[in-house]
Amino acid sequence: MTHTIAPEENWEFYVYPTEDGPVFVTFHTEIEAIPKETFSHCARVIIPMKDKDEYGAATDAEANALYDLEDTLVTVLTQADVKCHLLARVTHAGNRELVFQLADWDSFRTPARLWLDTHPTYEIDVSEQEGWTFFDDCVWPSDDDWIWIYDRRVVDGLIEHGSDPEKTHDLEFTFGGETDALTSTKPALEKRGYTQLSFDEAANSLVMVKTMTLDVNLIWEESMANLELAKTNTISYDGWGAVPVE
Repeated sequence: MTHTIAPEENWEFYVYPTEDGPVFVTFHTEIEAIPKETFSHCARVIIPMKDKDEYGAATDAEANALYDLEDTLVTVLTQADVKCHLLARVTHAGNRELVFQLADWDSFRTPARLWLDTHPTYEIDVSEQEGWTFFDDCVWPSDDDWIWIYDRRVVDGLIEHGSDPEKTHDLEFTFGGETDALTSTKPALEKRGYTQLSFDEAANSLVMVKTMTLDVNLIWEESMANLELAKTNTISYDGWGAVPVE
């Protein structure tokens, strides 16, 4: 299988914090289709940015230059019929990393070196590692990160339907479980500013509302608190939705 860029719908994005600043990760989601035993070598193409913002991410102009670098590398590898997959772009502390999993080193090194030689104004490095450890530890989202991704998807959907993210929205958080457990959960939510929208005992469903702007990080904090509360009270937290506010 030669190198291809996956369709746009098979890529996701999230951010996680570190002591050295945020890590911005764009990653390919359909990794179950890639045989790990075949593509068992990890090549990290590390590109120090020329122009970064206060968060260590690329400015708009620099981002365009980095995508051009990526496109030319993809072209070189594809023309050389290198068996590999580009699985992630990781941006952190002024560096952009392109993360590849390879079938073998020999077919990758020569075209990659040719590509490096044509971009002398960037001090690009290639880190070679065995296995999938870097992808598993530094790219693939944790369970908490997936919650952030799901929350961000809802926020993005609301904005696409006309919501102003700076305006407050009535966020409807749904819980499921036995009546007594849901009833005992309500006071803890009310202390956090929630009000009841509906309580359907027949359907074992409780919907509580909290008014917030569409700040995905604050919403994620609510989701994480709700997951912990649900676990403590032996109920389920089933996510949230809202009506668009223009």
